[in-house]
Amino acid sequence: MSDFSCLESVLGHVDAINAVVVSQNGIVYTASADGEIKVWRREKNKHSLVTTLRKHKSSVNAMSLNNDGTILFSGGCDEKIVVWEKEEHCVDYMLATCLLKGHNGAILCLNYFDGVLISGSSDRSVRIWEKNSTTNRHCKPVKSVTAAWDEDENGNNNNDGILSVFSGSLDGEIRVWHVNIVSTSR
Repeated sequence: MSDFSCLESVLGHVDAINAVVVSQNGIVYTASADGEIKVWRREKNKHSLVTTLRKHKSSVNAMSLNNDGTILFSGGCDEKIVVWEKEEHCVDYMLATCLLKGHNGAILCLNYFDGVLISGSSDRSVRIWEKNSTTNRHCKPVKSVTAAWDEDENGNNNNDGILSVFSGSLDGEIRVWHVNIVSTSR
């Protein structure tokens, strides 16, 4: 390495490569302006293509992996973040399980840190997506919703304060939101 010579050159994309991430086990992910993510594994001192991930409808600009490499996040000019999760019985295959929507411009950067995904966009906004409730949307259709007023300190319904909203989805998740309601009848 002291002479800074190239050790390997790999061809796989037909347009510019915008992002590269490497998992702890050495799997390499490359994102391109061609709209694809390529997954590479090193075998016999060279990298071989494992699979190609396709979900974005435009250039893929940014990627980030969670800590154990089981979830890949990719963002593109289509204003979406795709959440890719490893299949349980297949080490190399990843399935697009969710689309995170909220930006009004191309996703330009992503960083996963300690259970939180941070995204930056050409819309000049930064969004923070929490682990296990990565968005205010479910990943599959919502089948049920209900709401209830939170109780005050005396155990009475507080009709002028916090409303708890509950939703259930085909994604198997129940989500809870607390909404501040300001009474206009005072």
